[in-house]
Parts: sequence; structure tokens; C-alpha cells
Amino acid sequence: MVGTAMADSYETYPTARALRLSVLGALHAVLAYATDFIARGDIDVLFTLSGGAICADGRSADPAVWHDWITAWRATEAWTDETAEGGTADARTGVDVQYGFRALLVFLERNYQPIDQTPMSAVRADCEAVFDETSRGPGVWDNWLEAVDAGASADISYRLM
Repeated sequence: MVGTAMADSYETYPTARALRLSVLGALHAVLAYATDFIARGDIDVLFTLSGGAICADGRSADPAVWHDWITAWRATEAWTDETAEGGTADARTGVDVQYGFRALLVFLERNYQPIDQTPMSAVRADCEAVFDETSRGPGVWDNWLEAVDAGASADISYRLM
């Protein structure tokens, strides 16, 4: 059964393993995530934020969000650097897949208000501004660095209100 095979191979938030990326590489994963997301429809950033919470069992509130993030991360694993490979998970020595996910959620929540009206294409355009070195790029880069710093301790657990 296809559903059973998917359930057996599902990587939860605590068990997922992937190469560490540089901080710039982690932003490239955000770009890959946003680009893939838009290919299926340019929905607002609230969709990712609402599905990005991690439940007590280590699974995403919306498994597609977590799976899409891992896919984007692995597609950008060439963005590692020597420091990231052997370093610890902090903003200056390399970012692991879980840390990058927390940074993504912080980045979206802090910089794309109102979250229920800002399309993911705005996120993609901002990431492209960094890589294309347009005049808007440095501001976006600063926002990303702040999100990475905050992502070190961000609580993205799911709670019933």
C-alpha cells in the first residue's frame, strides 16, 4: 500500500538527518522551498506557518510542509562549506535541517505581515534579491541573519489553545 510505505519512510523532525548548510545555503533552501511551493499555487505564507508547527510526537502539523522543507534542503546540499561540515548548529558555523526550518518559520512570521495576505512569491522575490545582489538584497539578508539567530531557540511546537 502506498500510504503505508510513505508512513514508514516519513522522517520526523527529531529524526531527519541532512548535511549542514552555510547560512547562505540555508537561505538558498528557503528560495528552493518558495519556488516549489509557488509551482503548485501562490498561496500566502500563513499556509506554511500554520502547518510548520511540530507536534509532541515529532511530526509536523502538516506533513507536507516538513517534507517539502526536507526536499528543498537536500536539493541545496551543495551549499555546504568546510566550516558548516564540522561545526555546531549556530548562525556562523553551519545550520542543520531542523535549525533551518525554525529559521524559515521565524523569517516568514517576522517579515511577511500580514501573513494571511502575503503570497509566497514575495518570499521568493526577496531571496532572489539576495542572490541577484539587487538593492533590496542587503535588507533581506539582514532579516535572514536575524531569523537564523532567533531560530537557534525558536519554539515551533504545536499547542492546543
